Amino acid sequence: MKAPQRLWWIFGLAIAGVLISVYQTIEFFNVRAGVSSFSPLCKAFGEGFDCHAVDLSRWSELLPGFPLSSFA
Repeated sequence: MKAPQRLWWIFGLAIAGVLISVYQTIEFFNVRAGVSSFSPLCKAFGEGFDCHAVDLSRWSELLPGFPLSSFA
């Protein structure tokens, strides 16, 4: 793989990571406020996966009030 092509792949993956992190941060605050739209995406992982429980747990915060995804 040529260097410029590799850089485009790295750039694309970095942008995807930032977009996922922003989406998860927004959903963290929506779940905490009681307004959540994360359920349809969560259902794709199966019925046993509960996104709300993950967002409401104490392990979803790195510092009190700041979601872990905002530091990514």
